[in-house]
Amino acid sequence: WKDSENETYLCAYVVFRNSDASTELRDYLSQKLPAYMVPLFIEELDIIPLTSNGKIDRRALSKPTGADQFKEYVAPTTELEKKLVEIWQEVLEVERIGVTDNFFNLGGHSLKAILISSKLNKALEIEIGVPAIFKYQTVRELNKYLLSTDVQQGISQITTLLTEKSYSTNSNVFCLPPVSGYSTIFFELAQLIDGYTLYGLDYVHKEDRLQQYINQIVNIQNEGPYLLMGYSAGCPLVFELAKEMEKQGYEVSDLIMLDGKPRENVQYISENDVKKLAEESVDVFLRHNKAYFSQIGRLELVKTVKNYHLYLNKLINNGQVQANIHMVRSEENSNKKVNWFKLTTNESCEYQGYGDHMEMLFSSHVKRNARLIGDIIKRKVFNI
Repeated sequence: WKDSENETYLCAYVVFRNSDASTELRDYLSQKLPAYMVPLFIEELDIIPLTSNGKIDRRALSKPTGADQFKEYVAPTTELEKKLVEIWQEVLEVERIGVTDNFFNLGGHSLKAILISSKLNKALEIEIGVPAIFKYQTVRELNKYLLSTDVQQGISQITTLLTEKSYSTNSNVFCLPPVSGYSTIFFELAQLIDGYTLYGLDYVHKEDRLQQYINQIVNIQNEGPYLLMGYSAGCPLVFELAKEMEKQGYEVSDLIMLDGKPRENVQYISENDVKKLAEESVDVFLRHNKAYFSQIGRLELVKTVKNYHLYLNKLINNGQVQANIHMVRSEENSNKKVNWFKLTTNESCEYQGYGDHMEMLFSSHVKRNARLIGDIIKRKVFNI
């Protein structure tokens, strides 16, 4: 189903044997399917409309109503519930939301969840990952979760838990983003790599960024070996992070580089020119995937991209790490020379990925790249 803004939603039309079973069905599907495959709307019908040929008459299917919106309104009572409702109403563009209204039936989807997660992190100064929005689907449920001890002792705002499930501590993957700076770009990939817990680390525009990353990683996984992954501009940053971790005595087993190359020369560009470059980059991002990047906001993106470029322009990747390096190329960069093999004392492997550089984590390409990356992790990293 498409709304007035041409946004596409997954909708299920169901004839229930027992009435009011939509919640049970959603819970069941959530256990069997990744979040992006669970219908955002579940519409109950008395009968499935058919054409004269006996096929489903799609034109006769009604616009999803989000039946949960018409339950008895339950107002927020605590300050936290009021703040949650305020943010939900702003992001979901619904005038009145009660604490028992369901996120999905209000029109929520993965991009809305990313935006809610970001706003909650800033407003409450604690880490709320996107998977929490999917798991705790009402304000009341989310409020209870936020008051739990685990959240109150949570990780910082630069870290995002990208997967819905947590696995054993030796199956973590820590991901650093491209020049757009936000690790939620790995979200769809994370849902498709089963058996591993992916954490995203946003770009930090402070000189102690590497130490901040190390503190976060060790807080989540207190001993190695560690597995790191970078995409595009995140690759040279991942290399520097691995080098610093090894310097401090941590074991980093492998680095997965998604279509990024080492920084070999300092770039002498004025700050004004860097800002212009950032603005042009953001325009390109929005043309390629407006649905994702527009959720972050253009001004915030320009600021982040500018700061990331300022860091990269001064960076030269030198020295070597002991970690294995796995380079995954995009189709458009399949013939370009990349010198990661010079920067490790151990194994360096190259793989052909799918899609052009900016499409690797989106559209149909992310599924095939997820299979490739999952295979690299299992065979090369964990020797499965």
